[in-house]
Amino acid sequence: MGLQYPRAAGNNNQPNGVYTPVLYSLTMLKIYMEQAMVPQIVNFNWEGEIKKFGDMVKIRRDPDAEVYDYVIGQDLQTQAVEDKEEQLLINKGVYYNVSVDDVDMKQNDVDWMSKFSENATKRTKLKVDTAVLGSVYADAPAANILPDRTVTPNNIPELIVSAGVALDESFCPPEDRYMVVPKWFKGHLQLNPNFNDADKMGDGKASILKTGLIGTLNGFDIFATSNLAVVGGKTQVIFGGRTAITFATQMVKTQKIQSERAFAEKMRGLQIYGFKTVEPTHLGKVGVVKGTL
Repeated sequence: MGLQYPRAAGNNNQPNGVYTPVLYSLTMLKIYMEQAMVPQIVNFNWEGEIKKFGDMVKIRRDPDAEVYDYVIGQDLQTQAVEDKEEQLLINKGVYYNVSVDDVDMKQNDVDWMSKFSENATKRTKLKVDTAVLGSVYADAPAANILPDRTVTPNNIPELIVSAGVALDESFCPPEDRYMVVPKWFKGHLQLNPNFNDADKMGDGKASILKTGLIGTLNGFDIFATSNLAVVGGKTQVIFGGRTAITFATQMVKTQKIQSERAFAEKMRGLQIYGFKTVEPTHLGKVGVVKGTL
């Protein structure tokens, strides 16, 4: 039965609305969501090794050499070399699982499964984004933790310069530096004349723009997301270089199978992954609150 358009009191023409059909559009209402950005701020240096087999990679560090002052006639000091390692574990996973009856699939006028698969893939990436961004801020060393602050357009340059100085003093490479900020941060940035807006950066950055890049300032690519941790009312902004965090996925699997208990097709997907802050000195954080524009 169709929906009844409002009628004047006493109008009884076609009172039941049965001549007005309900149509289901073949053009579906799109779900809009942000793009995953973790791949833009991490490295994948050990992913190739872990994909071969196993759930852990032991990452050995370069030995650190001690250098001594030489004095004639003095016995030489001997260094005992300490061997160090980091462990990258593939110990997290996310999945989706849906079932569609064969009859419904045959009679439906839209391809639900392909639409669902596309949506599920995006949501899987965002789930991983939230896990990484919501926890790595805690790995920042004390020297790279900036004082909490209320952000305004005028104090953003000082914030980003301070972040750069902290990374410089930690010998973080100057290339591939980033800062991940909350969504509202963009409005404050755009009111600062020193900000290089991504919308004005040309085709070279067009593809990155789709993954959350909003622009650059003082050598930092600045990404906006709603997946940062909030602690004590303060959003935990992270900054650093791609050398800080490594990421690996051991297996990404999507299956279409027939249900054994019904005439239905199941679609399910599994992503198993792990991440590790392998160079904490190349990572920093600051708690921020939204100030007035």
